[in-house]
Amino acid sequence: MKANETRPHLEVPPDDHDQWNFAVRRETPTQRLDRNYAEILQEVRVAQTGVQLLLAFLLTVAFTPRFATLTDFERRVYVGALVLGAAATALLIAPAAFHC
Repeated sequence: MKANETRPHLEVPPDDHDQWNFAVRRETPTQRLDRNYAEILQEVRVAQTGVQLLLAFLLTVAFTPRFATLTDFERRVYVGALVLGAAATALLIAPAAFHC
């Protein structure tokens, strides 16, 4: 690229929402995206705690005396719920681990 050439402008022109954000909050579109990302990350962290508690309760079920009386179908449902709970926990932990 020559010194007198400029790079093509890749950003989308600001819309009414971006203009309002800048006028009221003095926030650029990039700052708004950063703020939104941080807010979503916080919400994921809150949901993560709930899912981890659910998984902990599911894990304790296997150590109760009544677990031995479950039918084959009930055990399969339990294992399915346990696997889904573990998968949800892993998926909710991933964004926080990726952010660090």
